[in-house]
Amino acid sequence: MKNKFKKIGDMFRFFDRNFTNSVNFNEFRYVVEELDLRFSTQEIRELFNFIDKNSEGTISYDEFLIIHEDRR
Repeated sequence: MKNKFKKIGDMFRFFDRNFTNSVNFNEFRYVVEELDLRFSTQEIRELFNFIDKNSEGTISYDEFLIIHEDRR
């Protein structure tokens, strides 16, 4: 994914399919599957829940930054 997106904001916009400035589980799962990342639905749910720190059921841009920060 690092090669596909030069900026974290571009990656977030790619996940935010309905342009609500947040990513719901269905959007997240759709992109993970579209990128052909081989995760089970349970693994996708666990990853989503890990990123969704406030458990609102959506991932905000600030929460999404954890993907970038965890790479350090």
